[in-house]
Amino acid sequence: MMIQHKNSISAMLLAALLLGASAVHAQTTEPVNVILDTDLASDVDDAGALATLLALEDLGEANVLAVGVSVLNEWSPLCADAITTFYGRPDIPLGTAKSGRDDGSAYAQQIAEEFPRSRGWESADDAPDAIDVYREVLSQQPDNSVTFITIGPLTNAAGLLQSDPCEHSDLDGRDLVEQKVERWVCMGGSFGFERDCGRRGREHNTSYDYEATKYALTGSNKWPTPVLFSPFYVGRWIKTGPGLEDLPEDNITRRAYELYYSDDIQPHPSYDQCALHYAVRGLDGGPAEDYYEIKGPGWFTIFDEGYGHEDEWFEEGWNGFEYDPDGLHTYKKEGRENYDEDLISAEIEELMKHNPEGVQ
Repeated sequence: MMIQHKNSISAMLLAALLLGASAVHAQTTEPVNVILDTDLASDVDDAGALATLLALEDLGEANVLAVGVSVLNEWSPLCADAITTFYGRPDIPLGTAKSGRDDGSAYAQQIAEEFPRSRGWESADDAPDAIDVYREVLSQQPDNSVTFITIGPLTNAAGLLQSDPCEHSDLDGRDLVEQKVERWVCMGGSFGFERDCGRRGREHNTSYDYEATKYALTGSNKWPTPVLFSPFYVGRWIKTGPGLEDLPEDNITRRAYELYYSDDIQPHPSYDQCALHYAVRGLDGGPAEDYYEIKGPGWFTIFDEGYGHEDEWFEEGWNGFEYDPDGLHTYKKEGRENYDEDLISAEIEELMKHNPEGVQ
């Protein structure tokens, strides 16, 4: 059942109560082992999501195994270095895509230049390949113990599946994923159009690197574990950001949002935070388990250019969902009536404002 509170208690009070409930939950459960794959470039919600994840780790709810950048931007790996350094985690393994598409950013360069970094990189060329980082980290984990979260194009997800045995593991990429990963939570897809052949839409992360998406989600070598999609029209209406102005002016997350909005922070869609927040707090009986209605099981599908249905034609990158009781894929039901956007945004923003231990 969907939690509905808008007409009874303020969302901010509920967020505070649920943060307390989450702290109790964290004390009685193991933290979620997370690999975060982010584009950290074109949209500022990636910076907000990374801050959210580091706050969840500080609260004992997550264990950040690695962070990787999924686009080619010369400043994004250095920006990730600065953010993790600011939040007291210079030890988190970081990597970056070595192939794929370029992406610009309104904040990555300034964040990398204005804030201290700890890894000694002068450029993105100095950062290791994200695929190598993921393989090394995965090889060290217990079986079926890792939650892989993507909040950008699926370049690195496909690259991991395609990777060869290496010094860290004798397994190829797909076998390594199947052995070590419990689930993949993907910020991507749009399933808002009901048709007799399933549900369809088009969304940036699953269309930006179209070939990678096809390989990772629909090919013969596709991802072998359960996949939960957090679609575009969930995060679109769950907005965060203005509360960051309560933080000191030298807070790195506040600064990223100021750069993105030219100093006047506006309520911003929380596409990436919604995926990450639910991956940590919503699964396995977590306190956010009932925040969304989950649809499926079935399979994510993607249509080639020219795919026709009745009198409609879909451009390359349109996705669908075909229901199948044997499928490994599920998704959050879209539509603002299906979740309490005020409650979720308040809870996420409180996490974005949390300064981990040692940061004033």
